[in-house]
Amino acid sequence: MIVVGKIVVCNNDADTNTGDQNNVPEKVRNLFSSLKDDLLRFGIIREYIYYEEYNNLVLICEILDSWNPTIPNIDTRIDRLLADIKTTNFTISVSNISNTPLYETSPDWREEGSLILFPVRDIIPFPRVYPPLMGRKTRLYVPLPELQLPYNLLDDLQNFVNCCNTIHRLYINYHGFLEKKARYELSDPLSDLTRRGLDIADLIKEEVGLPVYYYLSYLPDNIPNDYCPLCKKNLFDNYDRGFYFCDICKFAIDYIR
Repeated sequence: MIVVGKIVVCNNDADTNTGDQNNVPEKVRNLFSSLKDDLLRFGIIREYIYYEEYNNLVLICEILDSWNPTIPNIDTRIDRLLADIKTTNFTISVSNISNTPLYETSPDWREEGSLILFPVRDIIPFPRVYPPLMGRKTRLYVPLPELQLPYNLLDDLQNFVNCCNTIHRLYINYHGFLEKKARYELSDPLSDLTRRGLDIADLIKEEVGLPVYYYLSYLPDNIPNDYCPLCKKNLFDNYDRGFYFCDICKFAIDYIR
């Protein structure tokens, strides 16, 4: 059964009250990153949020409740990574947070017609973890492992989503220059962030064989929500259950802003 779990790599020698994150060696971060990749590859975990908490590395994720890091795994590489982590004075633990499913998933993403890439997700408070892809037909989430994307594309996608959420937090928590810069990156169709999102959407389309629309979190102030912010086409005739879709630029835009 899939549950919501918490995987923690804890520094045995560190004072967890110091708040000093510099006590986590780069070697441990790299080992944990490799372990996360292999757990994803074998479907042991699905969507995840990674963060550092004092001297600990933390992964909030959907995880098979049968997985135990102390029991031999289906892949010897996972066992080697676990053994390597133990040699660094760090220990790894797994705990169950909730048995309640995080979200309803698409019964068959191949029948969705197209997908929508949502780069900004509500990740506070933990552990609210949602895939960044949704089916257009059902408006249900598509678990990333089902798409069997290449590992480098999965990493690029996760890094992009993390970057978008970091910029979104800057937008909602700060004022002045940082707020304006963050708003620009999230809303402008020509910003570096938006262009990177469109590139990733295009790479996903090549892998899955379905169009992938990029959801703009915000719109430039001078653009109505029923117009594409890039080609300026009126999207009134391409409205679908709360979203306007631009088939030329591959943007998905909220009906209500």
